[in-house]
Amino acid sequence: MFETLAAKVLSVANSHQELISGINKENLAAFFEAQNEIRTYVTNTNGFGHQVSTVNIMLRLIGYGFNKDMVCIYDDGAADLPTIQKLALLLPEIVLIGTEVPKPITIGGATISFQPTSTYKPANQIDFGITGGYDDGTNLSTKYLTNCFIVLQPFQWGKAVYNNSILRGSTTLPLEDVQAIGPRFGDRGFYMSDPTLTDQQWDLYMDNPNVAIRSEQANYIYSLATNQSPKYKNINLCSAYGMSDAYNGLTTLPTTAASLLFNLALSMLYVQKNGTGTLKTRAVLLVLANVTDDSYNDLKNYFLGIDTDGGPFTNPKLLAFLKDYNVPRNAKTITSLANNALVKAIDELQDGQVLVVSLPGLPPPVFNQMMYASNIPFVFEGKNTANLAINFANPYYYLAKAGAGVVYPTLPLSAVETDPDAKAIQAIANSMQERPQSWPQNDDPSSPVKMGDFTIQTKDAQNEYSQYFFRTQQFYHDELNDKLLLSLFVFINTNN
Repeated sequence: MFETLAAKVLSVANSHQELISGINKENLAAFFEAQNEIRTYVTNTNGFGHQVSTVNIMLRLIGYGFNKDMVCIYDDGAADLPTIQKLALLLPEIVLIGTEVPKPITIGGATISFQPTSTYKPANQIDFGITGGYDDGTNLSTKYLTNCFIVLQPFQWGKAVYNNSILRGSTTLPLEDVQAIGPRFGDRGFYMSDPTLTDQQWDLYMDNPNVAIRSEQANYIYSLATNQSPKYKNINLCSAYGMSDAYNGLTTLPTTAASLLFNLALSMLYVQKNGTGTLKTRAVLLVLANVTDDSYNDLKNYFLGIDTDGGPFTNPKLLAFLKDYNVPRNAKTITSLANNALVKAIDELQDGQVLVVSLPGLPPPVFNQMMYASNIPFVFEGKNTANLAINFANPYYYLAKAGAGVVYPTLPLSAVETDPDAKAIQAIANSMQERPQSWPQNDDPSSPVKMGDFTIQTKDAQNEYSQYFFRTQQFYHDELNDKLLLSLFVFINTNN
C-alpha cells in the first residue's frame, strides 16, 4: 500500500532527504484512500512506448493499494494501431468486440473503465489524473477536469511540450525545476518489476487469435532459453529490436537491417568458438523488429559471401571470418514459421551454430519477457525499451543514431563527465552499424569480434562492463529513484 511504501521512503536517509523529510506518510496514504476516481490518459503515438509507460503506472498505482474507479481515457484518433487494440495487448483482460468500447475490467480490486477521447466528456471535477507519456500541448488538467494532472515521460524522452510536469489547472510545475529531487529528472526512469509472465498470462496470449501463433513460438523459445531440466537441450538467446525497415532504409540508424543482423549473428558465432562453458551452446537470434523479406535475402547472401550487388565480397578480413567460422553452414535464417518449421529448425540446430528467427509483433509483455530471458546481450533502439533495459542487470546493446552521442546512462545524475564505461560500451554497440563492405582491412577488430569479446567479458561478474550494468540496475531498479514515485511525493508535498 501507499502507506507501506511511504514509510519505507521516510526511513531512508539519501539525497532526497530535503523533500522526503517534508512528506507526511499519512497524507500520501490518506489522499489516495479518499479518491473514488482517478483518471489516466493514453496517447495514440506510433509504437508502444507511451502506452506501455502509462499502463505500467496504472498497474503500479493499483499495486500500491488504489482499489476504486480508474478511468482510462484513450485517444481513438488515427495511429499505426488503434490505441484500444494496444491496450488489449497490454491488458489481456480486455475483451474487444468489433469497434465497441470495451467493458470495464477488474485488476487488483480496482475497476478500470475505458473512454475514447472522441466522445468522453467528464461530468465532474476530481482531484487526480496521470499519464506516462504525452507529447502534445493540450492541458490535460483543464480538459479532463482534474485539480492535478501529472504528465510524465519515458526515460530520456525529450520531445514533449510539457516534458515531466505537474499540471494544476493552468499552472505548470516542471519537475526539472524541483531542486529537492535532484538534477536531470528526464534521465530518471520508471521502476519496472522483473518480467515474470505466469502460465495463466502466457495462456491468455496463446488463446488470443490475433497473437496466438507468435506467442506460442515465443513461449517455445523462452522454454528452451530458461530450461533447467537436463532432459532438454538449452539454447542461448539474443532478442533484437530496433532494426525495423522503412521505405528508404532505417528511420533512425544510418545502416541497414541486414548489416546489423549480420554483425550480430557473426558475433554469436565468435562467442561459441572462443567462449567457454555454456557459451558454446547453440544460439537463437530472435528478431522482434519488422524486417522485410528483401533485407532477409540480403542477410542470407551476406552469410554466403555475396554482396547486395550480387557480386562476391572482396574484403580479406571478411572473407577470412566467413571461412574460419564456416558461416555458410553455421548461420541459418528462418522467416516462415508455418508447419512447425521453428521446432524443426531448432531441433536441427547444433552447438556452434546460430539461427536467426523472425518473430515481430509480439505483445509488449511477451516482448519484455523475451528481452529478460536473453543471456546474450540483447539489442534495441528506443527510449521505452531503454527504460526496460535499465531495470535489468543483463548487458545490452543500445543503438544510437549518428550525432546522438552516448545514450547509455551516466550515474550519478549529478555527474559532469560521461561514465567512461558507458562511452566504451556505446562504441561497441555502434560498431554493429558497420556494413560488411566497410569492415576494417587493417589490424583493427571487426564489429563481430568487438561484440563477441564484449559478450565473453560480461560473463565475468568482476569485469568493468558487468560492474557498469550492475550499478546502473541498482539505481534504476530501486523504487526510491523512480520518477513516478518522486513525482507523487512532489505532488503530495505541494498539494494545498
